[in-house]
Amino acid sequence: MSPRIRAGMDQGTAEAAELPGAVPDLLNFPVSERAAIDEREERKRRRQERKQFGPEWVDTPSSRQVFAALAAAREWGEIAVIHGGTGVGKTMASRRYAEECENVWIAVMSLPANRMRPCLQEVASAFRLPHMRGGAHRLHLEIVNRMRWTGGLLIVDEAQHLGHPQLEALRGLYDASGCGLALLGNDQFGSRIEHAPKFAALASRVGYRVHLPRAKAKDVRAVLDAWGVEGEEARESGRRLAEPPGGLRRLVRALERRARASGKGEAAERPRKRRSQSGGAA
Repeated sequence: MSPRIRAGMDQGTAEAAELPGAVPDLLNFPVSERAAIDEREERKRRRQERKQFGPEWVDTPSSRQVFAALAAAREWGEIAVIHGGTGVGKTMASRRYAEECENVWIAVMSLPANRMRPCLQEVASAFRLPHMRGGAHRLHLEIVNRMRWTGGLLIVDEAQHLGHPQLEALRGLYDASGCGLALLGNDQFGSRIEHAPKFAALASRVGYRVHLPRAKAKDVRAVLDAWGVEGEEARESGRRLAEPPGGLRRLVRALERRARASGKGEAAERPRKRRSQSGGAA
C-alpha cells in the first residue's frame, strides 16, 4: 500500500473520531446492521408521511386472514401458501406483520430471480447478509446458518415468478433451518402448487393455505370507514371502484390522492383510527 493511500486512511480515521458521539458508533456498525437501521428509519418516515393524509393502517378481514396464517407458520415452523388476486392486501399485510414481529424477513421475487443464484441472492439480501458472493450452494449454507435457531419466518412475495428448481431450493431452506416459510403469489401460483405433481414434495409440507380471490365487501367497508367516507353516493362510488381485480388498491390510492389534493388529514385525526397501508393496498 502506498504511503499516500495510507496517509489518507489515517486522516479519515482521525476525522471520524472527531464526529459527534452517535456517528462513530454508526460508522463502526457492520454493513448489514447499518442497512437495517437505514430501512427502519425509512419505514418510520413513510409511516409519518402517510399519517398526514390518512390512516396508517386499515385492519380488514382479509388482512386478518393473512396475519393468522403468517403467525401460525412462524409459531409452528410450518409452510403457508397465501395466494389470490391482485390488490387484495397480501403484500401490505405481510409487510405490516414483519414490522410488528421480530425475526421476520421478506424476499420479493421478480422475473430475473427465476434462476437459482438470483433467487438465493434475493433471500440473502432479505437477511442483509454482508457477503453474497459465491455459488448457489454457498448462499444456501449462509442463509441456513442465519435462519437456524431463530424461530423466525421467511416470507417470499411474488413467488409466482419462480420455477420448480427455485421453489425446491426454498423448500430446502425450510427443511434445513426449521424456520417457517410463507409463499405469497397470484391465483395461478396457488393452483400450480396444489395440483402439479412435480410440486408434491412442497405441497405435502404446506400447513396453512389462504385463498383471497378478490376483495371482500367487508374489506371495502373497512377502508371507506377508516378514511371517513360518508354519504351513500360517495360510498357507492368507492364500492364500484373496488369491484374489478386490483380495485381495492385503486380505491386506497384514489383516497390518498384526494386527501393530498385537499391538503388535509381528517382521516388521520379521527379518534377511531382504524389502523391506510390498507390491508387491501397491495
